[in-house]
Amino acid sequence: MSFAGARISQPTVVVDSPIHDVDLNVRKSSLSELTTKKLEPLIPETRTFMPQPDVYVNPTCNPSNRREVTSPTSEQETTKESNIFGRPLIAAAHKALYDLGLDPDRNLILIRLDVGKKPLIRYANYGHTPAHIQTNTLHDQPVVTDHQVAKILKHQDVSEAKQSLYGINQSLHYIRAVLGPSKISGLTWFYHTHLPHARYMKVDSMKFHKVTVVFTDAKVASINVALSYIRSLCEQYSTTTTLSANEVVVVDWDGQITGYGESPHPSVAKCLRLCGEKYSDQQHALKDAVSHHPDYVVAANIKTQESLQLVKEISMEGFEVVITCPSTMREMVEFVF
Repeated sequence: MSFAGARISQPTVVVDSPIHDVDLNVRKSSLSELTTKKLEPLIPETRTFMPQPDVYVNPTCNPSNRREVTSPTSEQETTKESNIFGRPLIAAAHKALYDLGLDPDRNLILIRLDVGKKPLIRYANYGHTPAHIQTNTLHDQPVVTDHQVAKILKHQDVSEAKQSLYGINQSLHYIRAVLGPSKISGLTWFYHTHLPHARYMKVDSMKFHKVTVVFTDAKVASINVALSYIRSLCEQYSTTTTLSANEVVVVDWDGQITGYGESPHPSVAKCLRLCGEKYSDQQHALKDAVSHHPDYVVAANIKTQESLQLVKEISMEGFEVVITCPSTMREMVEFVF
């Protein structure tokens, strides 16, 4: 049998479905709209990705120009001291305290260099009675000479802050000249160090609205811990993980927080430093600090009720204030705040 030219008819299938109840013209129109409608391109959801603060990299910043500001290590400080005063003198002073079971960074107060005499040290020994401050002559050291004194003062890292007072760049140490009738007859090197981990230490403090008061007593170790704690706060406030750092103004009169050098101590290198000639100008400096519109105002050695009242007024204007006060002013602090 040949099927050539045969026409095969398609079978008719009848399905009992609701589609037969639908107007076919409407369905045809809807189908036509779907096939002729211009399809909009699919646009993925737009999201803004903010960089994580701790991994943010400024593409315009040259990596070679970046400088990490951190607290100096003991090795770095010792190297600078050795270059200025000589390694044998530093080693002898440290050994004298180590032999007594004391820590130079906490107990050494000063080294005296009087021309024509052996160097001596003064240190705090709180376990000894009756005196807390004691003196020890470094007998194994040579007699101090005029040349030695002149060499120290002419060192590139030593600069005159004011008459008879010299600072050391990026250091808390400072030098006072002993003035004789016609020349400098000696030097007193005040030995101040920063404790990098002081913000984790326990300090005697009180917290009020936008004001933190750190108390100090007469002990050298207590003052050192309190001031190191203040510097650690300054470093924390001025070194943030956001794209813009906080502005911190430090009111420093006696070099206790920032040092006397042309360049401040690295822990407060990002802060704005206001230095003064005399303590009586402290209130004026506090007002001047506010005029710079900082986020934080830091000041050491607030000792009068008038200054405390001014600190309160500054805090009421919205500024965060951190100060140190003698522990004898605790009742006055509670009264003012």
